[in-house]
Amino acid sequence: ANFVSTQFLKLREVRLEWQLPKKWLAKTKVLSGVSVSAFGNNLWCWSEFPGWDPEGITMRGSAVVPGFEVVQMPSTAQFGASINLTF
Repeated sequence: ANFVSTQFLKLREVRLEWQLPKKWLAKTKVLSGVSVSAFGNNLWCWSEFPGWDPEGITMRGSAVVPGFEVVQMPSTAQFGASINLTF
């Protein structure tokens, strides 16, 4: 049997968040907290199957099942940002 490595490395999510210092908000007398964040999902994947999502491949043990094309395209990358205000 031909066995192909099914190992992969995937960067699913990165999130960065920053909270404004309280002393910056003291002058507003309305806001008690402000945070700004940015995120990204499905940012990178390394495998021996470029162009396919290794989590969607049909497997038997640690080998890809020959004769089946039950795979999916890689998940699209998503990016976003948010602002959280606390009064």
